[in-house]
Amino acid sequence: MRKECWADFKFFHPWEDWGDPELIEYELVFKLEKLRKFIGVPIVILCGTQGKHAQNSLHYFGRAVDCYAKGISVVDFFLAAERFEFGGIGLYQWWEHRGLHLDIRIVPDGMPAARWASPKEGEYIALNEKFLRTLI
Repeated sequence: MRKECWADFKFFHPWEDWGDPELIEYELVFKLEKLRKFIGVPIVILCGTQGKHAQNSLHYFGRAVDCYAKGISVVDFFLAAERFEFGGIGLYQWWEHRGLHLDIRIVPDGMPAARWASPKEGEYIALNEKFLRTLI
């Protein structure tokens, strides 16, 4: 994203942990900004384009971020994120600060958005009621 575009945002800045802020897509930050305003607490960016991810990960294209919200549970953060049409939401229980992967993948019409949980490193499961009850 061009440097001047960052001025459109109140809660997010290019010096946060995006990796390369020039690669971050405007739509991703726009959705994060709306989510941040809705929850009323800071969202801490843990990783954008940097780090180790799957080959062709949306992170490398500036279309995904890993983050957590200060002062609310990861379940409340997840439920709030659901309102903002992220194409992918992953809930990571094993991080130092439980948090979310949020991305703006394209979801074909009639198909469900991607939702998953990672209770421990390298493990990915369907995000369902049984899993969510383990977080409460």
